[in-house]
Amino acid sequence: DDEGFDGRRPKLDPFVVGEEVKFAIQYLGVKAGELKLKVLPFKLVNGRKSYHFRTEIVSNSAYSMIYEVEDWAESYVDYETLLPFNYTLHVNHTNEKKQIKSVFDHPKNIVKVWEKKIDDEGKTKKRSYDWEMIPYSQNVISIFYYLRNFQLKVGKVIKFPMTDEDNNLILEAHVVRKEKIELPSGKMQSAFVVKPKVTIKGKFKPVGDVFLWFSDDNRKQILRVESALKIGKLKFNLISIK
Repeated sequence: DDEGFDGRRPKLDPFVVGEEVKFAIQYLGVKAGELKLKVLPFKLVNGRKSYHFRTEIVSNSAYSMIYEVEDWAESYVDYETLLPFNYTLHVNHTNEKKQIKSVFDHPKNIVKVWEKKIDDEGKTKKRSYDWEMIPYSQNVISIFYYLRNFQLKVGKVIKFPMTDEDNNLILEAHVVRKEKIELPSGKMQSAFVVKPKVTIKGKFKPVGDVFLWFSDDNRKQILRVESALKIGKLKFNLISIK
């Protein structure tokens, strides 16, 4: 889909350095923690101007007594091609600590990964591996930002490849409807509701009912997320946006 693009660049850049969207994570009616989506200052990666996208999840003090979470992930994405250079994940849970660093070699279509895990007994496991990815693949962080480059319309399906943990997948983002939601300021904001679907190795892979609300403006920021689980719903409700 090349609508709104000039080559691989969007005609209107949806990202603003300093952008930060904060959500309250709610599960079974209880606030479990907070999620932050950030656009950090540009960086030079391999001599190329790059976006710096970062997500952070932290459990609140009450929920941490049951299960503590303090995770962050980030990805550098080429400004011109919109292709990710890397993906880094730091997981700090009650029963697990994990670090994953991956590098995307797009000319060779290879992903190289280094992984380190520490279990609750203090045992460390390390491994490195690589796999061949589909050309122009995104990763699990960059997909949420990459989607914002496209023009959204009800009924539209945006399809592109992504890769994660030795799997090559096709993400289909279905724009299912348009509605107004209330922002923390009390202002009503028009938003597109998008439902993602994933296909792996030619077969549809259910990911549960996941819906994302993108603002109906040039920035197309994520305003809400809901995900159906086996028990209850996981909701990400907007706290603040800039």
